[in-house]
Amino acid sequence: MFRNSPSALQWAFRTSGRPIVKLSSINTMMGSMSRGSGENLTPQERHAEAAFIYLAAGRACDVYEIAYLNAQYGAQLHHGDAEKAVMKILMQLSMGALPTGNHRRRGVELIIRNYFSYDFKRSVICRKLDCTVRRYYEYREIIYQALENVSYRAEAAAAQALESAGLVAPADYFE
Repeated sequence: MFRNSPSALQWAFRTSGRPIVKLSSINTMMGSMSRGSGENLTPQERHAEAAFIYLAAGRACDVYEIAYLNAQYGAQLHHGDAEKAVMKILMQLSMGALPTGNHRRRGVELIIRNYFSYDFKRSVICRKLDCTVRRYYEYREIIYQALENVSYRAEAAAAQALESAGLVAPADYFE
């Protein structure tokens, strides 16, 4: 049993990103792969449990919340087709939150990436948005607020789903 839902989600995404390989020498060098309750699981069991955690959280969340969880915990903003799908959904959310007008998608994408710990300079984003610094800060505030709203909903829905599935300890369990 995990202590909280963020640790369960981090573990699930990290585990699902690892291949199932039977290399005993590498496995012994890495040490025991135990989790919160101290159980030693085989790689197949770990992947099955990670899939169950992802499924339980995914059933409770809507499309925007799943995209947020993938971007936050799954490192889906690095490469590949999964990154494009996640970014497309987050772009829809962000573009819908902005006021009416002509907004440059690449600049909005860079603001979203900055939210998830990338480091693009303000001057680069202003050039991509073709706007002033004041407008950049307005756009950034609006996009960050939209992403924060989704993060609160996603974290709450995932926590409730994982707790009802018995994967996460109740809030008062460790007190």
